[in-house]
Amino acid sequence: MLSRTAVRVSVLCLLLVAACSATGLPTTVPNTGPATLAPEAMAQTILAPTVAPTMQMPTGLAPTAPVTTQPDATAEPGVRPTPPPVTATVEVSPTAEVTAGPQMPPIAHLAAGQPITVTAIQMLDAGTGWAVGHAAADPNDHILQTADGGKSWSDVTPPEPASPPDPNNPNSGKNAAAFFLSAKDAWAAYGFGTAAPVPPGASATVWSTHDGGQHWTASGPLAISDLEQYSPSNLVFVDGKAGWLMAHVGAGMSHDYVVMFATADGGATWDKVVNPMALPDTGALDMSCYKTGMAFVDAKTGWVSGDCFGVVPGSPYLYQTGDGGQSWQKVTLPPPSDVPNLYTNENNACGAGAIEFPSATDGRLPVSCGFMDTNKQRGWLYVSSDGGKTWTPQALPTAYGLLDFISPGEGWWAGNDTQQDTTVPRVLYHTTDAGNTWSAGRKLNWGGQLDFISGQAGWAVAINGSAVALVQTGDGGNKWGLLTPQTGP
Repeated sequence: MLSRTAVRVSVLCLLLVAACSATGLPTTVPNTGPATLAPEAMAQTILAPTVAPTMQMPTGLAPTAPVTTQPDATAEPGVRPTPPPVTATVEVSPTAEVTAGPQMPPIAHLAAGQPITVTAIQMLDAGTGWAVGHAAADPNDHILQTADGGKSWSDVTPPEPASPPDPNNPNSGKNAAAFFLSAKDAWAAYGFGTAAPVPPGASATVWSTHDGGQHWTASGPLAISDLEQYSPSNLVFVDGKAGWLMAHVGAGMSHDYVVMFATADGGATWDKVVNPMALPDTGALDMSCYKTGMAFVDAKTGWVSGDCFGVVPGSPYLYQTGDGGQSWQKVTLPPPSDVPNLYTNENNACGAGAIEFPSATDGRLPVSCGFMDTNKQRGWLYVSSDGGKTWTPQALPTAYGLLDFISPGEGWWAGNDTQQDTTVPRVLYHTTDAGNTWSAGRKLNWGGQLDFISGQAGWAVAINGSAVALVQTGDGGNKWGLLTPQTGP
């Protein structure tokens, strides 16, 4: 069974769908420089709904100190001590081969007290969690750990070769996709930036740690020498042994070319199971449409969801594998009973968001549709309770949004009807019956990733335009407090 703590964390177009296009496929929140990192600047943009001479608080974000959440029943009492400074020890898989090529020094750990921008977060309880983030002066993604609910972070970045800053390209750094299974177990894969070419002679590995980032092991090299680009977006494990990595390698003409690697030994070695040049009629994954998500529930069964932005007619992009990714079959979703021609009317444009499986049997897939003849939008949540064999559509309160389920029944939806424009206010909705009904909560002035650990405690990577901030709630999303994360001692 896929537990709540076994949720992959990577910042994709799932957070910024409006920024995706056939020619640009960002896989991380862009590192736009110091303006997004200074606490005052972030607060001014995130908190103020309009430009004003003084700071204004939008509905749903309280002008109070950060909310203090209470640990769940399984958490240790009290505040956990900050982990000691990390000195990473590099180990290399015994099956790894050394790939020749220019060597860069590893990504340097951030100095204590340095402000950081968290771009993806995975909390395990009220105190302990992981994140991906960066600092103003460093374009590379860092792997971070917190023991105090996100106020301070220890830099536990693996010794991935760094990418030097490029003053002409703020997105020139290494971007990371990560998966956090527990407080001790994590994996991270680095790419070469948004739509950046693979440097000559470069190689790629997947890093793994089983002691909370104190030591990292490099996998054998991944086969990327024939790729023009390499930008990992999704990394997932189902049992600590079987895992998959999906990376974007090119785009054009309504296509999003991806490669997928699989491991059966915990990440020591990886085999390519999806080739971007394979033909769909051979059982390969279709390269059309932007890939919005990937989920696996066991060593054989998995899905990839996608958004065709109305270009490809028919049922939304959803493919399933039953052999660990070697072959793929299209899943045809049934239309809602009140719109039987939803996927056959050429005036309707539908796309699928990121697929989720809060348990091995319970699947969740948001679908957003625009009706060009009426200029209206609607959304549905497709629900499966039999491991993805059948899917049932249920109406969502808004057409577009971001989903976060913590159990088969309980989840949140931060949505609006104007796609994923993070500058447009949205409403936070809550369900406790698997999406049959939704209760409307507070209006938010931001979009971004939601990360709840219980019905009350949650965090979010709040994005408003170019501003990125970390916020926290202790009452189920009714009030939010701003955190100012920095590296700890």
